[in-house]
Amino acid sequence: MAFEKDKTIKSTYPFGKGEVVFDTVNEFRLVSPETTAGIALAIQKWTDANLHYLFDINSLIPENIGKYDNLNRYSEYFVNSSYDLLKHNCVLTFNEALFILLGLYPHNSALPPFHDLDLINYKPFPDGLTLESVFYITRQYSALKRSVFVSKDGKINSENLIILANAEENMFFQKNSLNNIFKQKRKYRNKEICKEWQLLSPLLDSKYQTKVQIYREIIRKQKLSIKEDTIGKIIAKNCK
Repeated sequence: MAFEKDKTIKSTYPFGKGEVVFDTVNEFRLVSPETTAGIALAIQKWTDANLHYLFDINSLIPENIGKYDNLNRYSEYFVNSSYDLLKHNCVLTFNEALFILLGLYPHNSALPPFHDLDLINYKPFPDGLTLESVFYITRQYSALKRSVFVSKDGKINSENLIILANAEENMFFQKNSLNNIFKQKRKYRNKEICKEWQLLSPLLDSKYQTKVQIYREIIRKQKLSIKEDTIGKIIAKNCK
């Protein structure tokens, strides 16, 4: 895996031009670092003009959250915790989903100055002075706001967020990174199938008359969209 430290990323985003130094960048970054640098710089520009306190742009970038921690500076803990929201079939808020599409740290979407953002119901103002206006002009916001996957209360399942991001007209996630997410999701799915098999297999010949019945029960409990024979192959290969 290609992994670089202290990499300078140039943004060509019209509302956030400049450079940001990423503590780390690896080849499996879900969103291009240029996209993240651009929106982070745009947010920094807004906060500099509108907040009465200093805002640290590094709190937006998963790779940079540990920037001032000498022990964990180059750790990818925060990067991985962002990706975990996509691996485990999570229900995300509109703001969390938008942060993920932009490559920002989704867990900080609940902290100031973002905690009061009502992006799902935002109506643009002519003067564009609100923080919501910074997000409103992005392609990611437009796609998420119009998506049929978003519920009335602004929630979206992580599985559907991946579908939205990977749509031909969007392509918000980098292809090799998305393939890595799918690989990790399969590992997680297979692990959960093995857990269920270990719980249910002792009941063979009592509660369940055949292995296929157990496979069907696993599919039901895990809400999977795969066939019984696929479950059998996964168990044979992964469950020791």
